[in-house]
This record gives sequence, structure tokens and C-alpha cells, in this order.
Amino acid sequence: MGYYQGRGARLIWTSPQVQGKNQPACRSRSGVNMVACDTWSPSLTFRVTPAFVPGDYLIKLTAPGNRQSYVPLTIWDPASTATYVIKNDVFTWQAWNFYGGYDYYQGLGSCPPDVYPVCNRARVVSYDRPYAAEQGSGNFLGLEYPLVRWAEQHGLDVTYATDLTLQEHPGYLLRHKVLLSHGPSVPNWRQVTGQ
Repeated sequence: MGYYQGRGARLIWTSPQVQGKNQPACRSRSGVNMVACDTWSPSLTFRVTPAFVPGDYLIKLTAPGNRQSYVPLTIWDPASTATYVIKNDVFTWQAWNFYGGYDYYQGLGSCPPDVYPVCNRARVVSYDRPYAAEQGSGNFLGLEYPLVRWAEQHGLDVTYATDLTLQEHPGYLLRHKVLLSHGPSVPNWRQVTGQ
């Protein structure tokens, strides 16, 4: 995903046609209202080749009847020293992910009025489930893609990471000058830099 002379993206890889299959219903853990689809079996696997340069990708799933959905993918470069880092906020995407009926802010069932946080919300969220928002893209298409497109259009020296990557590798930001994040969850820069 990017600018690509106004086209917005370029095709990197296409799979052969794969027969879809019904997956079992996702489980909801009572008490914490966590929805997990961890009993699903893989329908397709692929290898990330050198053609997948660091950046943001949407794997587009298509089906008969003009149906489609996406799976977001961020390829990061551990050795990057680019000036800018665009951060994908996958923590926020999951916090607001209502797939299966629960996210951190709402859930199925009723609660007493005027009580916050609401009693029926998820206390734990799982990454073992699709994103409900924006045809499976999480909040990438509406919130983050415009920033990616703009940065690429203006030729910024940019690389990409997720907030999960930055949590697991906090020193990564020390090799860059600017963190660009459109989502509301920005890591504590003082903590990362040691200031």
C-alpha cells in the first residue's frame, strides 16, 4: 500500500484459487468476554519473499458474488535507519475489534445505565480473530492508509512497524528521528529513549 503514481498500491503476489471452508464458531471465554478463533485451521499459507519490501500490505481475499475481505500485514526492517517510522496501531485495532460481539468498550447483553466501564465489555482481547472493521483491515484503511499514501507520495524516507513490534523491540526507535502514528495509542517516548 502506498502512492504508486496515484494507483494507491501495487500487486506483489497472487495465490492459486483455494477452496474456502467453514470454520467453527469462535469461542467466548466467560468472565472476561474474550473471543478467540484459535480453533480455526489455516486455509492458506505463503512465504514472505524479498518482493515484500518493508511496508504495509493488505492481503485481499475474494469469493464468488463479488465478496471480499482483507488481512493486514506489516513488514518491518530490523536494520532500518529511515528518518520516519509509520506505526500501525494493532493494539488499538484489537481494542475496538467487535468481531464475535465484544471489544474493550462494549459487548453483548445489558448493563446498568451510566456505569463505565460497561460491565459487558471484554476484559481480554485475542489476536486469534479477524478484524470486524473496514472489511477486515482493522482500522488501517480509514485511519492509517491516508498517512501511508501521503508519506509515500511526498517521498519521505520512511519505514514501517506495529506498536507490538515497538513494544518487543523498544530500542528500534532510537535509530529513527520521527514516529508517525495516526491512531490514539502512542508509546511513551520518554520510556523508549530513556529520558
